[in-house]
Amino acid sequence: ARCTGTVSTEEALTRQINLLQEHACRIRPVELGRSFGRLEFFVAPGDTELLTSQNDPGIGLKKVVVASDDGEAMEEKVSLLEVG
Repeated sequence: ARCTGTVSTEEALTRQINLLQEHACRIRPVELGRSFGRLEFFVAPGDTELLTSQNDPGIGLKKVVVASDDGEAMEEKVSLLEVG
């Protein structure tokens, strides 16, 4: 996701979470099709794709939280103009 810098990467992803889940379920319908709405997403630091694919334990993954502590959906806090 591209972000203007006014929101964090995690906040930008929560705005597009439905799109990501639908894409994942369409690519892997047998494995993920029934899990739509219950998939968990994690964010890795930039430029760590190779290390992440090799399951390097030194990579710190952060879970993307879809709802905030006050129960409000995170996607409602981020304007679509901020995420491209």
